[in-house]
Amino acid sequence: MLSPYAESAQTRWRALWEAARHYSEAEAYDGEDFPNVDVAAKCVLCQQDLDPAARSRLTRFEEFVQDHTEQQARGAEQDLEDAVKRVRSIDTLPENVIAAIEELRLDDRALAIQARAIIGKFEQVVNQIAEHEPDASFENIVTEETESALQTAAKSLRTRASQADAEDFKRKLDQIKTERVELEDRLAMSKGHRAMLEEVSRLKYRVRLDRSKGETNTAPITRKAVELTRDHVTSRIRDQFTKESNELFLRRLTLKDTGGRKGQLTNQPAFQGLAQDYSTQIVLSEGEQTALGLAGFFTETAFDESRSAIVLDDPVSSLDHIRRSKVATRLAKIAMERQVVVFTHDLAFVASLRLAAQVATARFTERAIERRPDGTLGICRQNHPWNAQSAKKRLSQLKQSLVAIRKDHQSWTQEQYAKETSHWAGQLSEALERAIGVEIAGTVFDPSTLEVHPKMFRVFGRITVDDNAEFQAMYSRVSAWATRHDDSIYVNDIAPDLQDLEVLLDQVESWLKRMSAYTQSR
Repeated sequence: MLSPYAESAQTRWRALWEAARHYSEAEAYDGEDFPNVDVAAKCVLCQQDLDPAARSRLTRFEEFVQDHTEQQARGAEQDLEDAVKRVRSIDTLPENVIAAIEELRLDDRALAIQARAIIGKFEQVVNQIAEHEPDASFENIVTEETESALQTAAKSLRTRASQADAEDFKRKLDQIKTERVELEDRLAMSKGHRAMLEEVSRLKYRVRLDRSKGETNTAPITRKAVELTRDHVTSRIRDQFTKESNELFLRRLTLKDTGGRKGQLTNQPAFQGLAQDYSTQIVLSEGEQTALGLAGFFTETAFDESRSAIVLDDPVSSLDHIRRSKVATRLAKIAMERQVVVFTHDLAFVASLRLAAQVATARFTERAIERRPDGTLGICRQNHPWNAQSAKKRLSQLKQSLVAIRKDHQSWTQEQYAKETSHWAGQLSEALERAIGVEIAGTVFDPSTLEVHPKMFRVFGRITVDDNAEFQAMYSRVSAWATRHDDSIYVNDIAPDLQDLEVLLDQVESWLKRMSAYTQSR
């Protein structure tokens, strides 16, 4: 603890040092740190040159001042924190004050409310002090009139308390406590009485529900439905399932009765004649399990009388080529009775579906969903992409393309015209190749299923020498128009005339119709 003189001296030195700091930073050495101890600098206190010792002393003294100032700041912060804790710990509403206000409320309710408001203002000021608000003040919290009224009320209460008979007060207090207990018991009984009435009502309602539940029990209905199903339906379903399974080359499989539930009999696929009972999931491969699921689906479809549409998403994934052909044939047969929608990215399966629909004389509608080059998804087209189209469809598309070329070619350059007609001729050659590979040879040998149809071998015998010569001429001509190799700089190739393209397209259509007649005639 410093003496008053020491504190005064310290204050004067600090004031002198801070004045020197202000002078140095604002006037003498603007922009330089204080104290400036450069070689050319002078002491701002005595204006003398600074030798090394003086520069060291000034630097040490500044460090001392800064350290001492920081210590004082920390001490002041700790004193402030302690003071705030003491302020926050003030109990603004002790129990004796609460009791006094409650007693006062019996005599003067308005005055008790004023006392509560005064205590609330006091609490507000305490909180303001704790939050370091500079305007916090206890002045004008209590008016002289209110203070006088509270003092008068306090005096009256003290007088009454001094005149009270302790034994009489205890007797009255015990009486009040007894009455209170009786009232609480009556209240509890009242609440319990309502609860008992509610429980009685709930139990009566439950009895009625149990009786109604017994009257509507579906167990007898389930037993009878299962019995009728086993006698009249199960055998038909089992036979249909066996038929569908055999078509997909699944042998020794049947439907196993697994009991009834809620009026319905359930079945699941199981093996016949096995020494041990193995589940189909363990024995069958992934492709066979897919075929098994299709067999069950086809069985369910066969007994569905709604004739509503069915939708399949890639139904032949993991199936071998033989089963794919069988599935296509089965779907074409179903399509004779109801709409069948198939989503698939398998072009070979698309070809199988088209051929199966043609054989079954079922209507075959093409739709395609594609992704555009810019990444846009879900773009719908009315036709299949070029790679999945039949020769007939390709010729139809080429006819539309030729109409577009005739419409727009007047504004094209010679090079653009040659490019467009060359591309068109290339697609026409692809259509001829599709006709040979699928429309003719595909009727004898199906590459998607590796099946050979010997009875269709007669198609080759119906193709005449003139048919062959016409094809060779058409293919040679269109191949000359299509750009497949680098054009020679020594030959000036001329793009075909539109009339030539139309004539050749009509000739190809006529030739393909004749070939189709060969394949369809019996």
